[in-house]
Amino acid sequence: MSIGTKLQNKGRVIEAKFKFPGCQKIHISKKWGFTKFNADEFENMVAEKQPIPDACEVKYIPSCVPLAKWQALHSREAWHCALLTHAHQEILLSYQKKKKKEKKNASNQETPEV
Repeated sequence: MSIGTKLQNKGRVIEAKFKFPGCQKIHISKKWGFTKFNADEFENMVAEKQPIPDACEVKYIPSCVPLAKWQALHSREAWHCALLTHAHQEILLSYQKKKKKEKKNASNQETPEV
């Protein structure tokens, strides 16, 4: 049997384990909810606005990304948008197109004309 609860309900979980026969073990996770991040890491990330809500999980956006992409992902509209994955895909596609265009222009300028 597995129980997921807040740390404040630890006493109730200990009490509940005696309601079931057999040996019951209690494991206290260091993770924040059902995410892959430790609780202390997650609190720091929230202070820096790095995690993006994604259903029952969160997406981690590191701080070493292009400024335009970072601003788009951390804007108020994106933070509260229900269709964040769609917006995220649109931003990534526009960023990739922009990079390809810049790369193409740079390669055209670097080739010496004979």
